[in-house]
Amino acid sequence: MTIDLLYEVQRLYQSEVRQDSTSMELYNMIRASHQRITLSQLRSVLINKDGSNFSDSTVKLILDMFGKSSFEQLEYLEFIQVSQYLLGYLRVFQTVDLDRSGSISLQEYSKALQIYKFGLFQDTIDEIFVQFTSSKSVSMNFDLFLESMVWCLKILQSFSKYELPNSSNAVLSLDDLYEQVVGFSSL
Repeated sequence: MTIDLLYEVQRLYQSEVRQDSTSMELYNMIRASHQRITLSQLRSVLINKDGSNFSDSTVKLILDMFGKSSFEQLEYLEFIQVSQYLLGYLRVFQTVDLDRSGSISLQEYSKALQIYKFGLFQDTIDEIFVQFTSSKSVSMNFDLFLESMVWCLKILQSFSKYELPNSSNAVLSLDDLYEQVVGFSSL
């Protein structure tokens, strides 16, 4: 099962991962020897379809989320968890990337948020999209899509404790609001 999953990650990432000796060597090393993967090794294989590396913030986010065993490294099983996580988001990304360009427009991004049932207003979606893309960009690569989805989930989880029953509305005291806003600056 594990090797099948790794094969699936490699197959789905064909257009995202460089097909050079470095990425294949790392892939084979992890599959065969159950070694750790370092920050630099992970960065070397996580490539967007346009050939750009995943942003440093996205790679760091992945390590922070899954690298519980050691600083800036993933154990073999953690790598498997990352692979499963990336596959889930990659499938949604590929579903909404209608032109198969490897990047998504604001309209495609909105569709992804609908798939995840975030229930956000379009103005909010516009702001999130702009936050995770450069001011010159009209599209979002997979790495920034992944990072934005994690950010949205963290915000929703943060406010879920204030949600009214059977509603998507929340009630916060001013102190609670301040605590949440200050907490967002560390995300």
